[in-house]
Amino acid sequence: MLNFSCEKQEMDIMIVEGYIKDDATKLPVAGITIHIDAIKSPSGMGIITDGKRKKAGETVTDANGHYKVKLRVFEEAEMLEFWLNRGGTKKAFEDAQRVAYLSDLNKDGHNRIDFDLTPLALLKINFRNVDPISNADFFYFGWYTTNSGGSWGSVNEENCGSVIPSEARIWTGMDVCGSTTVRTAAEKSTSVYWTVKKNNITKEYNESVFVKRGVLNEFTISY
Repeated sequence: MLNFSCEKQEMDIMIVEGYIKDDATKLPVAGITIHIDAIKSPSGMGIITDGKRKKAGETVTDANGHYKVKLRVFEEAEMLEFWLNRGGTKKAFEDAQRVAYLSDLNKDGHNRIDFDLTPLALLKINFRNVDPISNADFFYFGWYTTNSGGSWGSVNEENCGSVIPSEARIWTGMDVCGSTTVRTAAEKSTSVYWTVKKNNITKEYNESVFVKRGVLNEFTISY
């Protein structure tokens, strides 16, 4: 009985290697998990074809931040999606997705793809209505980091006043006091913005806070 393999017809076997570095220090980062999917996107223009996604490989960076992985990529694939630090296994760094187009790679040999990962730190944003006017006092705040176009969410929220915020993080009333601790980019600036309305006068504010790694950074809004 003869067995035939169709792997050559259905799969491209390729090697991808490179380094993952800390975006702030440019030093290598060890122990970063890397999950790689091969993807074919659905097409449009009146001719609809199904998208497709298959796992191509996975690996972990070594002590020098280096990774090397053999990928099995189905023939119709158009790109590789790299999921770095999936699930935030290393809390000191972001989990991130990066894309490489197969048209830019050598399918029959070695490819070098390096990545930078943003380090994270904690920023505690304190707030208090220090000059209450009436129960119609309005307060809202938010934050964002410009390097990745977003933030990594809050890890703790505390309320020391009697006013409970809405789900949209909006407070209306006099006795507002609390804090929100967020995970954000380290060694970069985070923008904190807030809106206050008192006596029917609305004012908007925005300040930039440089966030250091390895410490609990704090910023206070007194309105």
